[in-house]
Amino acid sequence: MEAKAFVKNSNEGRTLLMSILIINETEEEKTILTNPKEVQVLKDAKGLVSQFGLTKRSKTAGYSIIPSILPLEPVTLRPGEATRIMVNKEGNRTVDTIEDGQEIRIKYVVLEQWAERFDLAQTIETTTTIKAY
Repeated sequence: MEAKAFVKNSNEGRTLLMSILIINETEEEKTILTNPKEVQVLKDAKGLVSQFGLTKRSKTAGYSIIPSILPLEPVTLRPGEATRIMVNKEGNRTVDTIEDGQEIRIKYVVLEQWAERFDLAQTIETTTTIKAY
């Protein structure tokens, strides 16, 4: 996974723009969600991190709710193929504190139960330096 991250100032506040290139460097097909709805930006013990993918579970009346992955735009990559994911986050206190030149870890995460059920890649991570836009 390769990533570029930019922070942009506007009248409404700051926006973190991320361009993530996921490359299948394995010998097996891997399915990636290219339109994640869950995007978090926060600070943890290691520093600034952005996490996206499929990590939520919910229940109603004791039944697990199974999400549709179609709105998340799954793409199956053969060995040697790549796909690009564009992720933006705004209106977040952590994003408002980001500075030019700061490092950020970018994580694609899918819960094990969803990875197994939908045959999805589970966790991919990289680090990049944020540039002012």
